[in-house]
Amino acid sequence: KNFFSILMLLILDFKNVNHLKSHGLIIHAIRNIITNTDNIIDNENKGNLNIKKLQQPTLKNIMSLLIANEILNVELNKICKNENVSAIKEKLLKSIYEIAKGEEIREIQDMRIMSYSEVIKKIHTKIGGELLSISMLVPGEIYKTENFSQFEKALFEIGLSLQLLDDTVDIAEDFEAGTQNAFYSYLVENKITRGELEDFIKNNQMSESIKKCYKEIIQKAINQGLRGFEIFEENGLEIGYEEGVSLMKFMFKNRGMEKEWEMFEKNNRKKEV
Repeated sequence: KNFFSILMLLILDFKNVNHLKSHGLIIHAIRNIITNTDNIIDNENKGNLNIKKLQQPTLKNIMSLLIANEILNVELNKICKNENVSAIKEKLLKSIYEIAKGEEIREIQDMRIMSYSEVIKKIHTKIGGELLSISMLVPGEIYKTENFSQFEKALFEIGLSLQLLDDTVDIAEDFEAGTQNAFYSYLVENKITRGELEDFIKNNQMSESIKKCYKEIIQKAINQGLRGFEIFEENGLEIGYEEGVSLMKFMFKNRGMEKEWEMFEKNNRKKEV
C-alpha cells in the first residue's frame, strides 16, 4: 500500500502538480473511506485508524470514516476553488459508491456462480481497477489541461491484476464465505469436476487440470499488471516495465509464491527463445 501511495505521488510530481502534501493526504483519506466502508459491509476491522478507546468494530470504522472525510474536506478546500469542491466530491462519492457496490455484489445470491468475465466486469473492475485509479480523480479534475487518463489506465490495469492474484490466493476463503471468486469461476468454466474442486479447496490438492488453469490465471494476472507498468514507461514515468517485474517478483515472494513466479519466468524464457 505504501508503495502505491508513493507511486501515485510520483505520477503527480511528474505531471508538475502543486500541493503534493495535500494530494497525498487526499489519497490516504479516500483509501481510508473505502477501507472503512468495506469493513462495515464485511463486519471487519482491517486497516483503519487505531482508536484505542473504542472496541466495537463498527463504531471504530464509523469514527475512522468521519475523520478521513474531514481530512478530505480540509485538503480539498486548500487546493480547490470553492465552486469546484462540491463537483469533485460528487464525483468521488459516485466512484466510492461503485467500489462499495462491487464489494457488496460479491456475495453469492441464490447459489448462482457468476461467469469469469462477469466477475471481472462487475466486481474486479470496481474493487480492483477503480480502487487504484480513483487516486487520479482529484488531480484530473483540478488540472484539466493535463492528461491523467493514461496513468489512470495504468493504475486500473495494475489494480485488476492484484485483485485476480488475490482471488487465486483466497479461493478457499471466498468459498467458505460464499463470495464470488474469479479463479473459482474460471475452474468451473474449464469443466473442472466437483470432486476435483472439493479436493483442491478443502485439501489444497491440485489435479493436472487445475494446475493448468492455475498457470493460466497466474500468467493472466502478471501480464495485466506488467502492462500497467508498460503504460507508465510509454508515458515517460521513471517507473516502467523492469521496475514492475521487480515489484511483482517481490510481491510473489512476500506471499510465499516463489514457485509461481519461477513458473512465469520459465514460460517467458520459452517465448523469447
